[in-house]
Amino acid sequence: MKKYLLERGLRPRSDFAKVVGIEKPRTLDELPHKAQSYIQYEEVELADAIRHA
Repeated sequence: MKKYLLERGLRPRSDFAKVVGIEKPRTLDELPHKAQSYIQYEEVELADAIRHA
């Protein structure tokens, strides 16, 4: 049930949602580790967008 709710809470059509759908995590503990690289990428993209605005 937790996994279902977590997947439903992901931003639709995001790269991370695609990865979670393709490479199913074995445990819920794997998700934060996997998400960290996507979070860092989005933060860099946002900083670049602000800098170039």
